[in-house]
Amino acid sequence: MDSAKPILIYQMGKVGSRSVVQALESATDRPIFHIHQLVPDTLDLVARQSERAGDPVPPHIEAGRRVREELIDTERPVDVVTMVREPIARNISAFFQNLSIFARDPDAPIASLIASFLAGYPHNQPGKWFQNEIERNLGIDVYAEPFDPEQGWRVYERGPVRLLLMRCESPDAVKSQAMRGFFGLSDLELKRVNQSSKKNYRERYTEFVKAARFQPDFVDRMLGTRLTTHFYTPDEIAGFRRKWLASESNSVPA
Repeated sequence: MDSAKPILIYQMGKVGSRSVVQALESATDRPIFHIHQLVPDTLDLVARQSERAGDPVPPHIEAGRRVREELIDTERPVDVVTMVREPIARNISAFFQNLSIFARDPDAPIASLIASFLAGYPHNQPGKWFQNEIERNLGIDVYAEPFDPEQGWRVYERGPVRLLLMRCESPDAVKSQAMRGFFGLSDLELKRVNQSSKKNYRERYTEFVKAARFQPDFVDRMLGTRLTTHFYTPDEIAGFRRKWLASESNSVPA
């Protein structure tokens, strides 16, 4: 591994990590590693799921194994960027990214895909990610200290690790400013890329998001997690609830 201080883009999937990677690649020559998991059992599980679906093992899985061995286990100094996103929107995006795993027929009607999303996707994944990954592997409990949703980002430090946490929903200008200060890179500029709506399943994804409305118990369960209440204001959570809540005439069973 390069002798320069590494940068670790360590986030749950579908929170805008590709834009962070590209901004850093354009602004620095430091080694950059982009991963979603560091727990060995999780790395192995994702690899097996991909193989069963006939897909190649994602590059971030092999990167995670390398980072685990060469960086985390050796307690090497590292700068880390992680992000958080409203969990229902995040899970829908992740579901579409992995349709071949979670839906028997990716070309099924949208109502069928919504049913597959509700029944088959691991909806508790975002709520557990920071404990299972960041706290377990980096020793940083992001919930132990207050977070200012209005600012939209916070820096944490523990031992050899510096961690910048940002909200996906914050404007790119806010995230760019936070990253410039964190890395000392005056010319860094974040631009939104890799959005699901711009991929080859754009029309299906857009149709899904427009149609997806859920019962109160599902919406309240997702928006009542510690993740949501810690990183978002009550008004923001109320807005998320209005967005996803089914009306009596547009109801999807939870």
